[in-house]
Amino acid sequence: MPTRNYVEDSLWKNAYDRDRVWRDLPWHLLRKTALELRKSWFSKDRPRHAYYLVDATPAEVSYRLLKHYFRPGWSLSYHYRGEQLNAARATLAPPKHEEMVFQTHIRGYVHGGMVELMAHYEPCPLSHPKAHLHGTGFDAEEGMALLRAVLQAENLTHERLDPGDDRYRTE
Repeated sequence: MPTRNYVEDSLWKNAYDRDRVWRDLPWHLLRKTALELRKSWFSKDRPRHAYYLVDATPAEVSYRLLKHYFRPGWSLSYHYRGEQLNAARATLAPPKHEEMVFQTHIRGYVHGGMVELMAHYEPCPLSHPKAHLHGTGFDAEEGMALLRAVLQAENLTHERLDPGDDRYRTE
């Protein structure tokens, strides 16, 4: 009975071929496609949470957030209509949930040359997808406090607007 050489029949004869295939994939196009699918299939209306009105451009805000370890373009989150900035970073969990990894998640909207930033604190979706989807430990005020600390550290002019304020914008 003849024996089959599975190594010769495989698509990748060695690790170099396999690594080359992964390395040569058009990653920028795959990421852009994923972000567009997110916008098409996972979009929601903007939530009615407090936000900071920041006197800066989206590019400047993104740069300042990156200095504080916020990764831009978080693609594993819902897209809120009008959102132009999306960033998150790992954060220590509160004592009640100390066995979990949490994140501070920031969303930004441009309005009249300024940026509106909303933040919340929640379980990291990669580490705890069920808790994240169920809203376990979700805390908008804690997220806003962490964001305020970053804005102050960066000397960015900001003003908090709550849903009851006359200048609060919802679209």
